[in-house]
Amino acid sequence: MKPTVSASLIRHVLVATSRTGADRRAIAIEAGLADWAADPDSTRFPVEVLARLWQVSIAKLDDPYLGLRVAGQWRLGTCGIADYLFDTSATLGEALSNAFRYTPLLNTAGANDIGFCDGGGQATFRCQIQHADSVVSTAATEFALASLLRRARYGTGQPVAPVHVGFADAAPPAHSALAEEFGTRRIDFGSGCATMTFRRADLDLPLVRADPVLARILRRQGDAELGAVQGAPLWIDQFREVLASLVSEQTALLGAAARRLSISPRTLQRLLEREGTTWRAELDAVRRNQAARLLADGTSKIEAAARLGYSDARALRRAVRRWRER
Repeated sequence: MKPTVSASLIRHVLVATSRTGADRRAIAIEAGLADWAADPDSTRFPVEVLARLWQVSIAKLDDPYLGLRVAGQWRLGTCGIADYLFDTSATLGEALSNAFRYTPLLNTAGANDIGFCDGGGQATFRCQIQHADSVVSTAATEFALASLLRRARYGTGQPVAPVHVGFADAAPPAHSALAEEFGTRRIDFGSGCATMTFRRADLDLPLVRADPVLARILRRQGDAELGAVQGAPLWIDQFREVLASLVSEQTALLGAAARRLSISPRTLQRLLEREGTTWRAELDAVRRNQAARLLADGTSKIEAAARLGYSDARALRRAVRRWRER
């Protein structure tokens, strides 16, 4: 299954870049996200959509540290339940473990883990984000690590600073902004995997809003969502299931499909355009599949035409002829 990202993560990146001076509508349109805000929060998008958003935003703003700027816009709740799972943990160490465990709720691409190295009195969070465009991987990695650190500082109420930060990509001409953001000058590049290492003592810092009862409730919810995310269909798959159902019910209208998906008809049309398709093309594809099944089962053309929403059997015959000529 293709890697996906949550709508909340896309929303955060788009809103944050607009707050740094970009034209939000222009970026949304160029990144293929027109009317994105109307999508249900449960929608998941291919990871390539987020990569395209990073590419367009970086080009528009010409900012080599856009990942840090976007991380700077983080507020509790930006990342949904993942934020609250972090914030209600007992200690920073537990919060970091939760951040690793529940990362797929935001992004199923890449690979994260956290390793506790007791011998050296340190713990290292490893983050691997790979993309053919190094600009995208750099921005996404900076955002991931800086956001995590901001959550740690907010959660503990302390100016936590890692003892070391490593980036997989080559070093930029200057990296004073990185040193300022992370609070350390021990920053290396070309390390093969992005890392952020904390003192073991910092892992024992209590979180200000620790709540063991709420944390247990959130973990149950988070685990349920985690299981669902791994098999969650993309919105286009959800739409096609809805459309197939509507055709079977002989109620295949644009408005009916939009209502089932809790969006407006116009938003549905634009989402389909983003996928490189149209309502008519999708309806035709579903009718073709169902017509083949009905006719193979011995259903008459008159009855099949009625079930599929055609005006009469001749209209169905014309459609069948058109499908065969493709």
